[in-house]
Amino acid sequence: MKDLNTNEVFILGTGFSKAIYKEMPLINELSIEIEKKLYQKKKIIPEFVNIYDKYISRQNFKNFEDILTYLYQNFPWKNLDEYYLLRSLFYYITNLLVEIFLEKEEEFKVLLLKKNDKDNNLKLLKRFINYLNFTNSNIITFNYDTILEFLCINVFNIKTIINRYSNIYDSQVDINNIVILKDFRCEFTNSEKIIDIKVNKLEKRLEIFYYDYPIPDDLKQFLEDYYNKYFKSEFGDTYRTLFIGVYSEYYSENVQRAKNRIELEDLYHLPFTRVERRTANIWGGTQFRTTLRLYKLHGSINLYYSPDSGEGSTIYIRSGDPKLKKLGDISTKDLQPLIMPPLLDKSSFLKINTIKTVWQESRKVLSEAKKIYIIGYSIPDSDLTVKLMLKTHTKNCSEIYLININREVEEKIKKVFEMEDSSKEDIVINDDNTKTISFRVKINGRLIRIIGFYPKDEINDTAKEKIFFKFINSYIPSFN
Repeated sequence: MKDLNTNEVFILGTGFSKAIYKEMPLINELSIEIEKKLYQKKKIIPEFVNIYDKYISRQNFKNFEDILTYLYQNFPWKNLDEYYLLRSLFYYITNLLVEIFLEKEEEFKVLLLKKNDKDNNLKLLKRFINYLNFTNSNIITFNYDTILEFLCINVFNIKTIINRYSNIYDSQVDINNIVILKDFRCEFTNSEKIIDIKVNKLEKRLEIFYYDYPIPDDLKQFLEDYYNKYFKSEFGDTYRTLFIGVYSEYYSENVQRAKNRIELEDLYHLPFTRVERRTANIWGGTQFRTTLRLYKLHGSINLYYSPDSGEGSTIYIRSGDPKLKKLGDISTKDLQPLIMPPLLDKSSFLKINTIKTVWQESRKVLSEAKKIYIIGYSIPDSDLTVKLMLKTHTKNCSEIYLININREVEEKIKKVFEMEDSSKEDIVINDDNTKTISFRVKINGRLIRIIGFYPKDEINDTAKEKIFFKFINSYIPSFN
C-alpha cells in the first residue's frame, strides 16, 4: 500500500508558539518570567530566591539557556556544596517553567474557544495541522510547551480530508464504500480547493471529487482492474474516464484515520508511559496510529522522569486531561519535568535510552528529508549538539524554508547549512509597515526560500503572527 509520506521535516522553535499566541514567551524572555514567578513564591520558599540572587542575579547572564546551563552543568570550579545547591535550584526552576507554560496555554485555550469558525487564522491553523497529519510529516521541536499537541488532540480532533463532513457518520452511509471521481467540470473543486466530498445516502456511499489531483500509479491500476471486473460488462468504456474507481485500501486507511481520535502517544511514537498508570491496576501496550510524528529534543512540560535512575529510566507522560489533573499531580510527586537546556554537554540526559532514541530517530528523518521548514528557531550558540546534527545529516535535503527569522539568525542558519550569501532579495512592505524579506535562490544546489524580518530592530509579535500565517496560506496546501 502506497503511503503519503512527503519526506518533509518541520523544525520548530519558540517563535512558532509565539506566532500562534503572542503571550507565549520566547527563549530569551523566559528569564524575566522565571524571576517574576520566583519572587511571587518568595514567602513560601525564600531559600531558592536567596540562591538565585547570589549565583544568578549578580552575574548578568544574557539569556535563559545560560542560566540553566550554569545551574545544571558540573563545572570543574564548583565545589560539592555548590553543585548540589545549584542543581536543586535547576529542578525548582524547571517546575516553575511548567507552571508558566501551563498558565499561558490555559489563556490560549480560552482565547481559542472564543474564536469564530470563520476566523481566518483559525482556518489556516486547521489547514496546517491537517497537512501535517495527512502527509505524516516529521516535526522536530525544541519547545517545552504543548500547544502543538493541544491543537492536534483537543481542538481539531484531526479528520484529514473529511474533517468537516460530520454527516458521513450517518448510520445510513457505509464509510468503506468510497467512489473517487475526477471533477472534470470543476463543479465542486478548483485549484484552491482540490478535494471535495459528498455523501450519497441513496447509494450509501462517500463520493470524493478531486481537481486534477495526482493519484499514485499503483492505485490507478487497482481502480482500472476494479472497473474491468465489476462495471465493464454493463457499461463498457462509457464511464471509464469519468468513473475512476471505488473502494480502495489506500483511501480506506485515510478515512479510517479520520474516524479515530489522535492520542498523545500517537504523536510521539515512543514508549512513554502515561503517568496516571503508576496508580492504576491495569497495564497495556499502545498500538500507535499513523499520523504526524513529534520529536521533542529538549524535553517537554508534559514529560517526567527520575533524574538518578540511569540509562533505563522510564519517561512518563501526562495526558493533559483536566479530569486526570489530581491523579497526575499525585503520580508526579517523586518525579521531575524532563526539561533539557541547550547545553554544550548533554551526556547526563542522553544516557537515558529513550531520550537517545528520540535524537537518533531525528537524525534519521533529517537524513531522509527532501524539504525542511525551519520556523521560529534561532539555533542557540550554546547548542553545539543541534548545530552538528543539522550540519552533518541534512546533505540530501534539496529545499530549505526559513520562516520567522531575523538577519542575525539567518546568518547562523546559513553557516550551519553551508549556504553562500546572496544579494537577491525582495523587500515586502506589509499592512502594518513591517518590512519583511522574501527571496528564493539556488545555493549550492539547494533551493532556499526565506520568509523573515528586515531589519532586526523591526521585529514585533504582530509581524511574527502575520508572517507565519502568510507562510501557511502561501505554501501549505489544503486538504479540506
